[in-house]
Amino acid sequence: MIHESKYWKDELLVVSRKLKTWKKLKNFSRLEGKLFRIEKNIFIGAYAVRKLLDSYKVASNLSNMPLNIVRYSPNGKEVTFMNKDDIDDLYDPDNGSLDQLPLREFCNQIVHSYVFIIDLDDEGITGIFVSSDRERNSKLLYIPVDEIVKTFEVIGNDYPSEMRMTYNPKRKDYDIQLDSN
Repeated sequence: MIHESKYWKDELLVVSRKLKTWKKLKNFSRLEGKLFRIEKNIFIGAYAVRKLLDSYKVASNLSNMPLNIVRYSPNGKEVTFMNKDDIDDLYDPDNGSLDQLPLREFCNQIVHSYVFIIDLDDEGITGIFVSSDRERNSKLLYIPVDEIVKTFEVIGNDYPSEMRMTYNPKRKDYDIQLDSN
């Protein structure tokens, strides 16, 4: 459980600023180390968002906040440890469909990622391709870096101002609803 959320939220804002910088990579030397830092920051950021949601430290409605993504269907080949980086062969790269991904599912896809590939162009990072261990054979998601930045900024700046708690005898715990101004 997270006791004081300020430090977690401040770190999400730091990560969002780093991602904005990495969108404009001018120097591709030592690329492997940069890719590690990008992957690590996205992974830890998604984990932090999930912990903040689970600890009731952000508005309840943010759990379903949609991220704009592109969804790709599999080509029917099994995604394995040996081929998981060959996404052009495993999924249909020419037929992606625009979709939305709820925030909690975004976090779970990252935290449980089996496929995680950073997409780069001549300028820098543009997004990530990701699929969880459970869903790797049913879909591949492309999440633009701008959506990740926006998400980390929204969560990093959210400080709920109202809490309602109702005891739920079935769960033997409280149902908690948080709202922000």
